[in-house]
Amino acid sequence: MQQKLTLFRERLKHAMEKSGIKQAELAQRTGITQQTIQYLCSKAKVGSSHTTVMAKVLGVEELWLARGTGPMTRNLGKSKGQFAAPILEWDDLLEWPECLTDDKLEGTRTVDHGLGAQASSELFALKLIDNAMVSLDTDIEGMTPIGSFIIVEPQIKPEYGDWVVAVVEKAGIRYPVFRVYQPSGPNVLLTALNPNCQPIQTDVEHCKIIGVMMEGYSQSVRRRP
Repeated sequence: MQQKLTLFRERLKHAMEKSGIKQAELAQRTGITQQTIQYLCSKAKVGSSHTTVMAKVLGVEELWLARGTGPMTRNLGKSKGQFAAPILEWDDLLEWPECLTDDKLEGTRTVDHGLGAQASSELFALKLIDNAMVSLDTDIEGMTPIGSFIIVEPQIKPEYGDWVVAVVEKAGIRYPVFRVYQPSGPNVLLTALNPNCQPIQTDVEHCKIIGVMMEGYSQSVRRRP
């Protein structure tokens, strides 16, 4: 049985063991002091501000290292054809969660994902359709300008900086968006992945978070039975 790594320090040590990287090497390659590495390996229960750079050096997914969510490493080939998410239309989200009922999903297409059996039954996919949804970060594996799929998990509570799918209401009009989530008290700033697009300033009463993006890539698509 696979060991459940519930604490940050457990995941960090596990990733270091798998990669064969010792504390001294990790410190050197990340620019973090070895004293800090020692603390994170022995004391840390939750994530660290150094998570991003450590995940990159260790070759693991940042979200997995930070929260234990999603796959430890991205290996889509293993799960291809085994785990799939229904592809929703963006306007379907205006009827959330009714859009996930069996009668609504019958005949819809699906896309493979790498999250495995741990994904919730509400997991779904969306296709990026406009420039505001496109990241200019070339380090995001598999992301292409338009037409990429994102895999969204509604059962994950969003945190500051997460990429979220939300329904925003403004002047009586509701519309779905894919933005970076930046809450501040009752206010919410939704920043476009494309820096050339204007952010959306709203509040918690007019912003319904549907889910957090877990993966983004181009994948094989098939028809749901």
